[in-house]
Amino acid sequence: MFDLFVAMAPDELDNLSGAVAARDVSGAREAAHRFKSAAANAAAPRLSELLQKMEDEAPQSAWDSLDNDLTLVREECDRVTDYMRADA
Repeated sequence: MFDLFVAMAPDELDNLSGAVAARDVSGAREAAHRFKSAAANAAAPRLSELLQKMEDEAPQSAWDSLDNDLTLVREECDRVTDYMRADA
């Protein structure tokens, strides 16, 4: 399961980043939702919580907050995938 998450996380992060950069409300919400589910299934609760926050903020067009959250998501994703690679 860790291998799958590590393999797909960069694409999910790129999708989320692209939607936020484009200020695409539905794209950002959908990307955060998909990535959140994957993080939850991979037992990454902090990452899942951050992505839930982004999913909730997207319909409000809270772009400053979403930009900040995206930085936190990147950092947490790096931490999680580094841990998963080390544990493999």
